Amino acid sequence: MGCTPQVRGKAVDYRQAICTTASGKYVLNTFASDKAQQDWLEYSSMYGGTYLVGTRWVVVSSPQLLEAARQRLGGRVQDAESLHRRSGEPPSTTGTT
Repeated sequence: MGCTPQVRGKAVDYRQAICTTASGKYVLNTFASDKAQQDWLEYSSMYGGTYLVGTRWVVVSSPQLLEAARQRLGGRVQDAESLHRRSGEPPSTTGTT
């Protein structure tokens, strides 16, 4: 992405780093297994946001930056709402009547 990631956290099943460019900030996550990635996505999705999801990695940033990152890295852009629907939880009704 044109920056040097600064490792922020390491756990047994994942590693997280922050990378800042002139365009904005990225949070990079790599995972030891597919299950660790899925568990992280399910937990993180309750906070909202948009994610670029690849094989055992996730990038968190603004939707515009993630689209540019997707063109370089591949993966798929997903929002928290779609992750909740895939996990079987009902969609949020915030802001609707």
